[in-house]
Amino acid sequence: MRTYTVETIRSGQPRPYADSEYECRITVKERAEWGPQKGQMVPWVLYGDVEARIKQEEQDRAQKRLIGGEMPDAMRKRQADWAKTIVRTLFHEFREKDDADGRTGMAAYFYPTLKWLRIDATNGQITAFIVAPYTD
Repeated sequence: MRTYTVETIRSGQPRPYADSEYECRITVKERAEWGPQKGQMVPWVLYGDVEARIKQEEQDRAQKRLIGGEMPDAMRKRQADWAKTIVRTLFHEFREKDDADGRTGMAAYFYPTLKWLRIDATNGQITAFIVAPYTD
């Protein structure tokens, strides 16, 4: 069982006539099914600490203990896509600058845009910052 906790860090216009800013932190926890933390809620993100996993896989390949495995860029992309889906579902709909979502011109300009996304595997947190241009 997983739990998702959404914390709104900021929401709205920081000053008059400014773009609206939305920042949230989503904490994901899952009930551990084995190990010393069995039964406790522990931080969780898809693939865990991707950079540490990639480094370990590269060492294993160099020592001929691993053949194949996932490509590092694919693993990073899948984790980021998972995090974006969680943010869209639980916090705020957005697009990315290079999205091919059919929006062009003013429709694309005024739609909320993801500025950055951070994934903290240690604490099971996704932090996102979304900006929507000012409209009168």
